[in-house]
Amino acid sequence: MLRPCPQALILHIQYFIIIARINVDYPSAIVSCMAFFSSLSWAGSLFAASPACLRSDLDSAQQAWAEVLGSLLVPCLVVLVSLGLWAVR
Repeated sequence: MLRPCPQALILHIQYFIIIARINVDYPSAIVSCMAFFSSLSWAGSLFAASPACLRSDLDSAQQAWAEVLGSLLVPCLVVLVSLGLWAVR
């Protein structure tokens, strides 16, 4: 279980993400803050792999199917690996 301080931080980050997605003309200070946080999270996209790019012989419908299947299976795989590592510890 998380301690109160990390829980509050996670809660505030979740609120920030929800509010930042609302389509509103924000003041420049908030836009710069959102740009700063998006630049921090951009590094993760360097290492992200698209399941559709694993095979070059797929047509567009098959690529879309691979993307949907990957989007459904990858979180399940992460949960299974996490549970396995947690059980081993």
